[in-house]
Amino acid sequence: MTDVCTPMKGRKTSAPRRATLPQILNAAEWTFGTRGLKGTRVEEIAALCAIPKANILYYFRTKEELYQATLARLLEIWLADADDWLSAERAPLEGVEGYIRAKMAFSRRSFFRVG
Repeated sequence: MTDVCTPMKGRKTSAPRRATLPQILNAAEWTFGTRGLKGTRVEEIAALCAIPKANILYYFRTKEELYQATLARLLEIWLADADDWLSAERAPLEGVEGYIRAKMAFSRRSFFRVG
C-alpha cells in the first residue's frame, strides 16, 4: 500500500505526525465531501482537527495539494480489495457483484467520517 502522506523532501516523519495526518485527511474528506474544493477553507479543516492552520500547511503546501492527497487516499482504499473480488478464482458476475456491494458498504461507512 502506498503512503499518500509521505513527508516533503528533507522532512522526517515523527510519531505525532503519523497521528495527525490521518486526522487531517479524515477532516479534509468530510469537508471536501460536503463543501467541494471551492467551498472548503483550510481553516475549517484545522478547526475540526483542533490544530493551527500552519500545521496543515506544513504537510500540504496548498489546499489543492491536500485535496489531491485526500482523493489519492480514497482511491487507494477504494481499489485495495479489487484483486480479491476480480480474480480468476471467482465467476465474473460474482466478482463484479461482490466488488460493487463492498464499495457501496464502504461508501456508507466512510462518508461524513471525521476523527
